[in-house]
Amino acid sequence: MLLAALGVSAATRAGAEPDDDARVLDALAASPRQLGLSASALAAIVARLLIQGRIVSTADGRLTRR
Repeated sequence: MLLAALGVSAATRAGAEPDDDARVLDALAASPRQLGLSASALAAIVARLLIQGRIVSTADGRLTRR
């Protein structure tokens, strides 16, 4: 459902990469434009972080650390 909402498809299963998780969390805090991740990899990381409860969606749709 998340992938469809983002308009991407999962080509491969993304593994739990602590370095990528940290980069995404830092990016959410600083809001940089480029992460160097593919859309499908970013979607998988965001989905995992949402499920783990490490990030939440705010009322205006932005993602933020919990």
